[in-house]
Amino acid sequence: MWNRTRIRNRFPIVCLLLTLWTEVSRSTGYFELQMISVENVNGELADGECCDGSRDPEDLRCTRDQCDTYFKVCLKEYQIEVNHKGTCTFGEGSTHVLGGNTFSLKGAKNNPNKVDEAGRISIPFEFAWPRTYTVIVEAWDWDNGTRTSKEELLIERHAHTGMINPGAPWQLLEHDWARGPPRLPGQGALRRELLRQQVQQTLRPA
Repeated sequence: MWNRTRIRNRFPIVCLLLTLWTEVSRSTGYFELQMISVENVNGELADGECCDGSRDPEDLRCTRDQCDTYFKVCLKEYQIEVNHKGTCTFGEGSTHVLGGNTFSLKGAKNNPNKVDEAGRISIPFEFAWPRTYTVIVEAWDWDNGTRTSKEELLIERHAHTGMINPGAPWQLLEHDWARGPPRLPGQGALRRELLRQQVQQTLRPA
């Protein structure tokens, strides 16, 4: 049986929150997240298995098709201990499949700052923005029907809780997690495999 070795990696998220208050006691707008790029070099799920197929016995890389990566977002009230299975009290949204193991939604060379809106999730709200919030961003593999448990298709989950005021500047949020391919007995140190997701987050008026 394979032993598993975990490697520390980074999971950066870039966030911007803006809103327009329409009344003193009420706000109407959209909570938006923009996916920018993903790096999942080895095409792995959260449990360390391959999205599709098995591993090459020599280099331990996944040998078949890449992950079909899409995203789900859950927005809820501030929680000290995040319950990712709870109700998305502020709303939720998802994308279609955006790419494979590694992709970027940034624009072409003539407009490098433009981001493809295909990776944008808009969650409408009609309440006074409470300043504190919890947002859960999940990367998933769209499976072709070879698995029975949806939880098995999770690539990565990141939960962030915080407080932010309307019109606040961009914030860089970083999440550490352990990820590494299985190691055969007697094998040397593993290569570092990078799984990274970048997200822009904003609130805008309706």
